[in-house]
Amino acid sequence: MQQKLFVLIGCLMMSCAAFAQDFTGSNTCLIQISTDKKNYTFVTEDMYARLNDSMDRFEFTLPLCSIQSRGDSSDVTFLRTFAQGSDAIVIHALLPGDRESELDLSYFKGNKAINLPGEIRIGKFTFEDDIVFNGMLMGPNQEMAFNFTIFLNESTSPSLNNVGNDPILDIKLTARGDKMIGLITN
Repeated sequence: MQQKLFVLIGCLMMSCAAFAQDFTGSNTCLIQISTDKKNYTFVTEDMYARLNDSMDRFEFTLPLCSIQSRGDSSDVTFLRTFAQGSDAIVIHALLPGDRESELDLSYFKGNKAINLPGEIRIGKFTFEDDIVFNGMLMGPNQEMAFNFTIFLNESTSPSLNNVGNDPILDIKLTARGDKMIGLITN
C-alpha cells in the first residue's frame, strides 16, 4: 500500500513538472465555481503562462495537481470530476490587432484593461467568452506583468453543464502574475 502511494505521488510530481518545462513564469489564479448546492473556491500558485507568437495568443495552464481548495479538502474531488481526467485547466486569450503582421505588444504599454476573445477548457468542456486582460510591459527586457478575469455564467455560456447532479451556475477565474512569458513560435 505504502509503495503504491509513493508511486502515485511520484507520478503527480512528474505530471506537474512536465507543465513547468513547457512554460515559464509562476503566477497565481483563484477559481470560483458556483453550483445549486455549493460555492467552491480553489487557488493555485502554479499557473504557467506563455505567449504563442504563431497562434497569436496568450496561453495559461493550471495543472490540477497544483490546485488546492480554500474550503473543504474534499472539494478537490468536485473539480477532478468536472475535469474528467484532464491534467489541467487551459485558458487561451487571442491577441488584439492584425493577425497578418509582426507580433505587436504595443496594446500593453499602458495600464489599461482590454477585452480579449478567450477560451477556457476544463476536461471535455470548452467555453468561449471575453477575458478582461490587463498587461503591462516593463523594463528593458519588456517583461510583462498581467492580470485577467474570466466570468462564465448561463447567460454568457449556455453550455455550462452539470457535475454529477449538481448544475453549474457560474465560473470565475481571476489571475495575476509578475512573470510572463516565454515567447514561443509553435
